[in-house]
Amino acid sequence: LIFPYTDNIGLALDGTIKICNIGHKFMGLDDNYEIIKTPDSVTVIYNPCSDDLHFDNRLLMPLIVNINGHENLFLGQIDTGASSSGFTEYFYEEVALENFGIEKTRGTTGEMDSIRTRCVVRFPNGYSDALHGGTIIDIGDVSVLIGMDLLARCKFTFEPYRNGFKYKITFPFTI
Repeated sequence: LIFPYTDNIGLALDGTIKICNIGHKFMGLDDNYEIIKTPDSVTVIYNPCSDDLHFDNRLLMPLIVNINGHENLFLGQIDTGASSSGFTEYFYEEVALENFGIEKTRGTTGEMDSIRTRCVVRFPNGYSDALHGGTIIDIGDVSVLIGMDLLARCKFTFEPYRNGFKYKITFPFTI
């Protein structure tokens, strides 16, 4: 998929319109991932080739966010160690999330001031919910951390699968 965002389009000094970093919004899941959807759940199977040099142990999930009437794909990461969800500073600005004030947050990178906010996301099976949390530092291709504010209301399972693992979120059935 190609996502020509305005951040990627500019006018060079010679008057040429240049487009760069197309698709940086959603790097996507590679061929090692399979997503199985049911009306009330999403299962992600990560089965890397046995000769892969890089094993990505993050629990990744594609998410859809509505920005000014347009649906955009972003990469989310399930984080069972996070009491609330988190949004990268770049994502917070890009989506123009509402600012509910500043709070201190503590994470793996230490303590920082964070902007409290929320964002409605849609999962691959169509389930939508509001994630509540604060801004976090940019963490590469991931834009949203899915924390316990959502997971505490869902059933979450994780198990080994071939060379990788399989995880499933079963949502409260209110699509």
